[in-house]
Amino acid sequence: MKDYYWLFDLDNTLHRADFGIFQLINQEMTYFIARELGMSLSEASELRNMYWEKYGATLSGLQKHYPEINVLDFLKESHPLDKILPLLVVERDLPQTLNQIHGDKFIFSNAPHFYVDAIIEELQLEQFFKNIYACDDLGLKYKPEHTVYQNLLDDIGVSANDCIMIDDSVSNLQTAKDKGMKTVLIETSVQNIKQDFIDLSINSLQELADKQILLF
Repeated sequence: MKDYYWLFDLDNTLHRADFGIFQLINQEMTYFIARELGMSLSEASELRNMYWEKYGATLSGLQKHYPEINVLDFLKESHPLDKILPLLVVERDLPQTLNQIHGDKFIFSNAPHFYVDAIIEELQLEQFFKNIYACDDLGLKYKPEHTVYQNLLDDIGVSANDCIMIDDSVSNLQTAKDKGMKTVLIETSVQNIKQDFIDLSINSLQELADKQILLF
């Protein structure tokens, strides 16, 4: 059997960020944008969401249109770990599930490294992942930009054809398939999304462990 490299998204893939964490991060981003750009909270919220939809990450839009924004301050203030970590929700028996998925595993996230690292440490999952690739590890580039995928592949030293990417974002998986990866969509609601660039749709990581043979 061929050895594959698994690229796991973090939020809404390894944990359920939509159970309060995304709401908190979005709130803190909105506060930061409103303060730094002199906007009302409603204007800042609209801008935040527009950039997320257009660029895949709010910070990507801010970097393009407001280069005076301090990136490190934005990342730190919008990811308050003392408020985030108590909100973590994960699948039952997640360590055992990850142990059943065969091959080297990496985290590939648009979030900052300190946030990814803190969550993985809190969940005691460090031993399952060979490396973390967060936005600040990849030149502050973000999925679904093609260049960030290539930067990751170059750093690991593998071909896209040897990788399987797991993500809750359809646009992120479309780029992964364009690069030559196999793709797994983890659906966090009953959407039943059908796209020819998605090789497998799952509702849990345990389902991925059970069905991984379908990808080999």
